[in-house]
Amino acid sequence: MTTDKIELSIDRYLEQLMTVKDRHEQKNSMQKTLQYIASLPLTEQQEWLTGLQTSIRKDLDEIAVQLKN
Repeated sequence: MTTDKIELSIDRYLEQLMTVKDRHEQKNSMQKTLQYIASLPLTEQQEWLTGLQTSIRKDLDEIAVQLKN
């Protein structure tokens, strides 16, 4: 899987998770994401999780900047 595809998948799953307001639906969305990750070959799992961490860090950095302004 290419890095671009991994990033698109991560963004899609995070967007889906963030747009859901109901906690039960959020939990269900996260479980689907984790099942998807678990279904990948080990090397792709590691790439996906690394991309997910990077995406979350980027979002948190953007939030921190907005809070400072």
